[in-house]
Amino acid sequence: MATSTGSLTVEQFAALPRTDTRDELVDGELISMLPADLLHNVTEKRLVRLLDPIAGGGYVNAEVPFVPIPGRHTARTADVAWGSRERLAARGLRGYVQGAPELVIEVVSPSNTMPEMNRRRREAFDGGCLEFRTVAPDAQMVEAGMPDGTSRTYSAGRKIPTGPLGGAQIPVDRIFGD
Repeated sequence: MATSTGSLTVEQFAALPRTDTRDELVDGELISMLPADLLHNVTEKRLVRLLDPIAGGGYVNAEVPFVPIPGRHTARTADVAWGSRERLAARGLRGYVQGAPELVIEVVSPSNTMPEMNRRRREAFDGGCLEFRTVAPDAQMVEAGMPDGTSRTYSAGRKIPTGPLGGAQIPVDRIFGD
């Protein structure tokens, strides 16, 4: 992971040329990450495929760019996210979503740390996220966190309610294998 040495605004960050790395901006510092591995990509695809039929007219996709808190020089990319039609219509589809999508899902990679994931969760909630999920493919577990600080962990054989998407349930087993 590489970082910049200067402070960038979100606008300067958005204007940078695209590279083969996945870049994010954290407090004005450019953070470059290597592309995710195949397990990470497969897990993202499964999540999108499971959420898409219950999206209710909202937008669900992988690699969703957003600025959690406008003015703080931070731009993230959610591994998977869902935003309601109303929220996205108010913010537009060009560039980065201003504020966090209602549902943000991060797929844990070996390079992720707990402090990093906790920071991502805090930023998402500060930006209006209603539910933040951490998906751990190696442990085959999903943690669903809420803005009030509560969380629930789901493992094999359990079903996860989809909260912001109307409450349909997704079997954990379907996230980690068909």
